[in-house]
Amino acid sequence: MSDPASLRQALTLLRTANFRPKRRLGQNFIFDHNILDRIVDLAGLSPQDYALEIGAGAGTLTLALAKRAALVTAFEVDRKLEPILQQIFQPVNNVRLHWEDFIKAPLIEGLKEDGWPLEKEQPVGAVVSNLPYCITAPAIEKLLSVKYLFRRMVLLVQAEVAERMVAAPGSPSYGSLSVFVQYHCHPQIAAKLPPGSFWPRPKVDSTLILLEPAQPGTVVVADETLFFQVARAAFGKRRKTLPNALAGVRESWTPDVIRAALMQVGIPPDCRGETLSVAEFGRLSDALSSALEFQPKD
Repeated sequence: MSDPASLRQALTLLRTANFRPKRRLGQNFIFDHNILDRIVDLAGLSPQDYALEIGAGAGTLTLALAKRAALVTAFEVDRKLEPILQQIFQPVNNVRLHWEDFIKAPLIEGLKEDGWPLEKEQPVGAVVSNLPYCITAPAIEKLLSVKYLFRRMVLLVQAEVAERMVAAPGSPSYGSLSVFVQYHCHPQIAAKLPPGSFWPRPKVDSTLILLEPAQPGTVVVADETLFFQVARAAFGKRRKTLPNALAGVRESWTPDVIRAALMQVGIPPDCRGETLSVAEFGRLSDALSSALEFQPKD
């Protein structure tokens, strides 16, 4: 196929294989050259870089990546796409397809199998994906658990989710996802795409978001696990002030202990979690960590 990003030619292949996109798998494909080029440009790939794609779909983005990167590892769960992708990728030799559920797949093992140089635990490429909406949150969590591998993550996600990732404290979209993403990386909205950019048309708008990982995080914290525990608890009871929302998260955390920690780091005791920045959550979790250390032991 001379032009796999052509809507007409790709649709011919899809129909020949009697393929129908599945809404439950979030299958909405991109065939527009300008959009594909914009996505790949944002990834900033060099001929020495490696690329990871989640959801190969009709293969248009995969092939665009293969023209820029040394190697593309792509995960796809729908085996009905296999004859289509075999035909599309027949002319190229730098695409490795994994017919697995990305969320369940052993990622590091798969990348090593494909020849990714992972020994030094340093960035070797980028994640570029038209991310299936049904797995957005767990996929981002999994990717950020190995963020040291990637210089950039360029993801197409539901517009509402992108707004949550970049939301500022005090805004309606600000929540635990905002804190999680903004701790692990610097998020930036790159473009907004209407439903007409995809086939079939999704019922929601999509946003192209750029995530630039921070090592180890955008703020320094004494205990990362405790930091996220505090953030989740604070947003789990949004209507409550922090002393009440966090009380009992750890056995020794009474409202008085939490108020003392808040005052220690200059945060008003009557505030709610939705008003705290990532840095303030970091200072609060460190103060609470110190409170744990000095609790009397039986």
